Amino acid sequence: RHRRGDRGMSALSYDEAVHTYIGATLITVAALGALFVDRPGSPVWRQHVWLGFALFLGWIVMGSNESWTPPTTGNVWWTPIVHLVSPNAAPKPWWAALSAPHVLQHKLSALCIVVPALTEWFIRRRPEHAATRYLRWVAPVALVTVAVIFVIHRPVHRHDHMMAMDPMAMQAELYQHWVFAAAFLCAGFTAFLSRLPTSAARVPPRVWYAFMALGGLVFVTFRV
Repeated sequence: RHRRGDRGMSALSYDEAVHTYIGATLITVAALGALFVDRPGSPVWRQHVWLGFALFLGWIVMGSNESWTPPTTGNVWWTPIVHLVSPNAAPKPWWAALSAPHVLQHKLSALCIVVPALTEWFIRRRPEHAATRYLRWVAPVALVTVAVIFVIHRPVHRHDHMMAMDPMAMQAELYQHWVFAAAFLCAGFTAFLSRLPTSAARVPPRVWYAFMALGGLVFVTFRV
């Protein structure tokens, strides 16, 4: 992906806009889950809305074709949307970029959003189902997996003229990855404890959403 290019250091880059979209959606998913969905007697329609936002979050990450080059003269907020809904505009097919470990890590993190979203939705719809006792562990494992992915994740972004990204900017982005990873590690750990019979009473059942929101805040404030 390209960064600031010729628009100057004060302008928002394409990557920064994409991270803002991801972070804002993640905060929305966490807030909806904590305040409206994951509560006794929550209406069914709220669960469906929550699932829709969670799947949208997964689509932003999974659906993006990372061989696509954004125009430097485009609208930085509208261009990412066009990117997602116009896959044929990319020079290579979606799967061509999967050979890059950096891109593959993005897609694995998207799966760690979509799969637990579906299992959490199912658990709330069918709490007495026999599979629920196993599916309730999917979300904690997925959250910890996202943390591991972002610990090993490394920025490889390039400038418009294919020059290497500034080392200090890459280091700043790396630190942001680690803060994001720490937030998701805490989310996974607290979600795990809240579902253990021995510790559930001592851990607030929705505290893991707060750590997810912290991860979203890291992305919303992503600037390098």
